Amino acid sequence: MRVEKNRGVFVRIITPQEADDIFEVRTALEKLIVSRVAKTPECLADSGLPELLSNAEKLAAEADFSGCHALNVQFHERLAELAGNETLLHTYRRLVNELSLFRQQAHASSPDASTLRRSVVDHQNMFTALVEGNKRKALGVLKLHVEESRKRLKSVLSKPSNVIL
Repeated sequence: MRVEKNRGVFVRIITPQEADDIFEVRTALEKLIVSRVAKTPECLADSGLPELLSNAEKLAAEADFSGCHALNVQFHERLAELAGNETLLHTYRRLVNELSLFRQQAHASSPDASTLRRSVVDHQNMFTALVEGNKRKALGVLKLHVEESRKRLKSVLSKPSNVIL
C-alpha cells in the first residue's frame, strides 16, 4: 500500500518481473547471510532457532499455513540478525516485506501441506549445516529451498488476480 497526503491510500501493483527481480536480490542477500553465519557457528548456540524449528514442525503437521509462514519469515530474519551486519539486515527486511504477501499466498496455494513440511526440513538441514560450520552444505540447502520458493511465487504471480502488493 502507498499513502499519499490529501489523496488517499493506493494498493501497490507489482509486476511478475518486478517480483522476480526482488526475489533475485533477496536470494543474493540470503547467500551472504548464510555465508556469514557459517563463519561463526557459535552464534547459533543461543539463537532460539531450535525452538522455532520445533514449533514450525508442529504447525506444518497441522497444515497451519499462516503460522508456518510467520515462522518461516522469523527463521530467515533471525539468520539475518545473526549475520552481524545492520545494513544487510535492513536491506533484507525491506525486500522480504515487499514479497511477504506473495510468499504467504504461494504457501497457501498448495493443495496440501507438503510444501510446509519441505520448508521446515530445509530449515532444519540448513541449521544443522550452519551449526557444523559447513558453508557449502548450507548454501546447497539454501539453493534448493530458494528454487522451490521461487517456483511457488511464480505460480501465484501467473494468476492475474494475485498481482497486488
